[in-house]
Amino acid sequence: MEKEVVVIGTTFVDCKGMADGKNGKYLATGRNIGKIQFVHGGVGRNVAENLAGLGQSVIFVSTVDDSALGQEVLERLVRRDVDVDFVAKEKERGMGLWMVILDEKGEQVGSLSHVPQLDLLEDVLDQYGAKIMQRASCVALEIDLTESIAQKVFDLAQKYRKPVYALPGNLSIALARPDFLTHLAGFVCNHVEVGRLFQFDSIGLSPEELLEQVGVQVKKHRLSMLVVTMGASGAVYYDARTGEKGYVPAIPTKVKDVSGAGDAFFSGMLQGILQGGTLREAVERGTQLASRTIQTSENSSYASD
Repeated sequence: MEKEVVVIGTTFVDCKGMADGKNGKYLATGRNIGKIQFVHGGVGRNVAENLAGLGQSVIFVSTVDDSALGQEVLERLVRRDVDVDFVAKEKERGMGLWMVILDEKGEQVGSLSHVPQLDLLEDVLDQYGAKIMQRASCVALEIDLTESIAQKVFDLAQKYRKPVYALPGNLSIALARPDFLTHLAGFVCNHVEVGRLFQFDSIGLSPEELLEQVGVQVKKHRLSMLVVTMGASGAVYYDARTGEKGYVPAIPTKVKDVSGAGDAFFSGMLQGILQGGTLREAVERGTQLASRTIQTSENSSYASD
C-alpha cells in the first residue's frame, strides 16, 4: 500500500473582499469598489489540496460544519482524491470563517477570524490516531491548534517513527511552546514569524543576514531544519543534519492575491523532500507553487483544476 501524507489542521471558508485597482487606491475609511467571493481555506485544508494537486496521496484530519457548506468543502477535496474519512462533522463551529480585505495590489489590509472548536479534532486523534499513523509516510501539522493536540501528534509520531513537518497558523502555540519545534523534522515560517519566535529583529534583513541568523537559531534551539520565506525576496533554508543551507530567490510574479502563498510554499517544499531531492530543490519547488498560487484568487492553484 502506498504511504500517505497525513495533514492535520483546520478548515476555513474565507470571505474575500478584493479592491478594484481601476477605481484607485483602497481607502480603509472610505467606500471601495471591488469583488467579494467565498473561497475554501484553512491552513490544513490548503495544504491537503495542494499536496493532492501535486499527485501526493493525502489523508486529511480535520473538522467541518455539518452543513451544506461543510459538505461542499469535503466534496471538492474528494474530487481531488483526498481521503476525508477522518474529517469529523460538528453542528456548529466545526470549521472557521475568515474575512479578509485585499487592496488594489492584492495585499492584505485587514482581517477577522471566527475560529473553529478543536475538541472534536482531539477526539479524532484519540480514537483513530494509531490507525492514521500506521498509514502515514509523514505528518504535515498546522502547529497552532492546541497544546494538547500538538502533544498527541508528537507522541503518536514518535511511537510509530513518523517525521513531522510543520507550519504555523497564528503562532499562538509556537510562541507558548517553542520547545515543540525540537520535535519537528522541519519547520517553515516567514521572516516576521521567525523574528517573533526567536526574539530578534528580522525586518529589513538581507537574505544573507537572515540566513546567518537562521543558522544561529537552529543551533541554539537544536532544530533539525528551518526554512524561512521572505515574500518577494525569496527564501532561506538551513538543515542542521546535513549542513545544507542557502538562499532561493523568488520568481517575479504578477500578484493577484497573496492568501495561501505560505501554505503553497510548504506543500511544494514537502513534496520535494518526499521525492528525495536536495533541500534546495525542495525550496525551489515550494517557490514555484507559491508563485502559481498568488496569481489566482483561490487559496490553492489547484482549486479549479
